[in-house]
Amino acid sequence: MRRLVAAIVLVTIFLAACSTGSLEGRLREQEGVRLFLAMGGGDATYAQARVGGSQALADLVASECPQAGDDAVRATFTSRGATLIVYASGGGANVSCEIFRPSQAQPIAYRPREQAPSEGVALVVNGAEVPLARVEAQLGALPQGTTLNESAVALALTRVIDDELLAQQAAGVSVNESEIAQARAAILSQAGVSEDTLAGLLAQQNVTGAQFDESVRAQARLGKLLTQRLRLGELSVDNETAQQYYLAHPNEFLESERADVRHLFVSAQGRSAQQVQERAQEIAGKLNTTDFCTLVRQYSDDPQARDTCGEITLSRGAIDPTIESAAFSTPPNATAMVVTASGVHFVQTLQVLPAQVVPYPQASQVLRTAIANSLLEQRLNLYLSMLRADANITVYLG
Repeated sequence: MRRLVAAIVLVTIFLAACSTGSLEGRLREQEGVRLFLAMGGGDATYAQARVGGSQALADLVASECPQAGDDAVRATFTSRGATLIVYASGGGANVSCEIFRPSQAQPIAYRPREQAPSEGVALVVNGAEVPLARVEAQLGALPQGTTLNESAVALALTRVIDDELLAQQAAGVSVNESEIAQARAAILSQAGVSEDTLAGLLAQQNVTGAQFDESVRAQARLGKLLTQRLRLGELSVDNETAQQYYLAHPNEFLESERADVRHLFVSAQGRSAQQVQERAQEIAGKLNTTDFCTLVRQYSDDPQARDTCGEITLSRGAIDPTIESAAFSTPPNATAMVVTASGVHFVQTLQVLPAQVVPYPQASQVLRTAIANSLLEQRLNLYLSMLRADANITVYLG
């Protein structure tokens, strides 16, 4: 699915609960304002002006929030890192628009390597020295085949800077033993590692138990920071929101034509052309008398296929054209033999499913998760933009 929500500017329309008190007090109870304040705008100054108060403001409203009426109020919360503009009417109960604008970030200073405060330092973020090894690690983590040019280095630097800014914010967060244990369990589960195999894995990577424990504590602190700052406990996507997105973007849920097949592969690797041909002929001679699953278990050079009878689902445009042609044109329960440079493929077609729009009940959970992940990314980008606006960064890679 394509990206669901824009990353920097928020424009939302919703009906919020109204509370007593001043307009500023009521607006501070709105979801978007609460998020802004939690992310670092707690000391923000406040100002307001009625939309119908001047022609200049009316012109501004036309570009910022055309749906706001003349009786709306334009309220601004301004912190060092960003400004949040809220258009509200009905005493603050009806919010027409929320517009987030990060402050201009301080420019990054670039200095020659010889001016670095000490050897091996790549950059300094808010007075903290960041080693070159962290930049090299980020370069190594870029997708395989990435050209290591200026753009790749800039991307690696951005990730290192963002990680350092978050680590600095998380350093002062207090975590208890339960929160540390939860972070440890999550890290092990994500890595597919058990406590029994952890020590051996750490030894292979030359990481001590103490170093791993500290990384777990750091992760726990970061997780708690983001939960608080991004208000993750309130981040949920209801069924109505998911349905509205589903109905508005039908092309994103179009599933291409698919073929359910059984596949038996005879690899050419390590065999002469004659050996491959002889093995393929032996299999072909048994197709009409032996169950295909039995042939897969006996002959397939794909170990995973032996446990599934070689059953897979193929989509148009995703595989070798000759195999695709066999899968989609062979009658149900018939088997085609396809010879490729990699070996011989026996493709038994089970059924061909036409292109269709995935039904909402089937797409619902994946969609809601995708929207939630996109909102999480959006909030993180907003928070980072606020941190960068107030950061002092010097890079020694010139």
